[in-house]
Amino acid sequence: MDTVPPHVEIGVSPARVKIGETATITVIAWDNAGVTQKILRINGQEVPLAGNTHVYTAAVAGFVSLVAEVQDAAGLASTTAMLLAVADPNDTTPPFVALNEQDCVDVTDRYDVLGSVSDTGGVNYQLLYREQGADTWRRFAQNSGSEFNGVLGTFDPSLLKNGVYELMLYAEDNSGNAAAAAGCALVDGKLKLGQVNLPAVDLSLPENGFDLTLSRTYDSRDATGDFGPGWNLPSSEVKVQATKSLTNGWSQSLGGGIIPVYYLIEEHRHVLVIRLPGDETLKFKMNVNPKSSVLYHIENHSNLSATFIPLEGTQATLTPLNGISNHLMLIGNQLMEYGTDPYTPTRFRVTLKDGTRYVVNMSSGLESMTDTNGHTINYTNSGISHSSGATISFERGIGNRIERITDPFGRQIEYQYNAEGCLEKVIQSGPGDPTHSAPGHERHFCL
Repeated sequence: MDTVPPHVEIGVSPARVKIGETATITVIAWDNAGVTQKILRINGQEVPLAGNTHVYTAAVAGFVSLVAEVQDAAGLASTTAMLLAVADPNDTTPPFVALNEQDCVDVTDRYDVLGSVSDTGGVNYQLLYREQGADTWRRFAQNSGSEFNGVLGTFDPSLLKNGVYELMLYAEDNSGNAAAAAGCALVDGKLKLGQVNLPAVDLSLPENGFDLTLSRTYDSRDATGDFGPGWNLPSSEVKVQATKSLTNGWSQSLGGGIIPVYYLIEEHRHVLVIRLPGDETLKFKMNVNPKSSVLYHIENHSNLSATFIPLEGTQATLTPLNGISNHLMLIGNQLMEYGTDPYTPTRFRVTLKDGTRYVVNMSSGLESMTDTNGHTINYTNSGISHSSGATISFERGIGNRIERITDPFGRQIEYQYNAEGCLEKVIQSGPGDPTHSAPGHERHFCL
């Protein structure tokens, strides 16, 4: 008894046509018992097939609905559908696009992205995201039609590290005209589904304050790392991000009555986010004062100052280590140091509740960690050093992967990778040290 329905596909050549051009539409079907019926509907109307094909002449710009239905000798049926794009050769107007989330929204769970996309001639849109500063965009929603309003897609943070993510709505109409709108999401929280985390300690030497330690952490969300896909030094997990430019997004407005009062307006929120190892996030709001001035303009006067206030849930303080936070001047919509240079601090000192101090950098991440007694661990791309003078040095190779480390006693650990770049072996050498391969799980976690 036949219980397997037929398989059906629609082939279109060319995939996109202009008004007045023709497209050859082919219904491709097969079945173990033989196909007995094929039907093609264009915009809901059945059209004749010459064998397996129909030649369609495009008359109107937009999307043409194609539906193919087939049936086999046992009466089992299958259906498939697709859209044929028809372009207007005289159309030079890009589609309309807008995202409701212009500011950086807090996202702790699945989040519906709201916006609008429209084009009378038909439009394809995509929603994309990338972590701030990354090169690659990833698509999380797409659709085709003539007009969309409301929920355009759902952004899922459960497989993402906490931090700031750029959102982009990109749309292209059938004539090739394109438009884009930008948004932002601040991912936070502990709702992380399906991720795999594994710690490994390769070397630990006792020192005052902090031990001098070489450890690795595997995170299935990382496509690259210090030790190949997934494996990173904990210090590499530290990231400093601003939801939007700290320099831009400021203006002045006039209020008051007979006596004018000038107000400093924050056009979008300015939040500095610091991600520590373990996906812990610290969030600080940039606070600029004074917020108003009687009689005198705020703009073009260097009497503004900036501080960073911990937001709810953050038990730490933040101090900029570069840039001039006093004597700021509002020029246009920008904060300028003495009216000449944009206010763009990139290095900060973070002091935790227990007194531990981190120095972090927007470009390089974690620079140092200091305890309440002044014992310090320093981190660079070439190694880890303790304030006692002890150092673990790195030798890096292809893709900036660590290939060998050397401890203060000259002992070495070599890291070997397979053809895919995955960590495969960890080989220790030195007096009394065994030689061993990486645990089996390391060989299999390759993204």
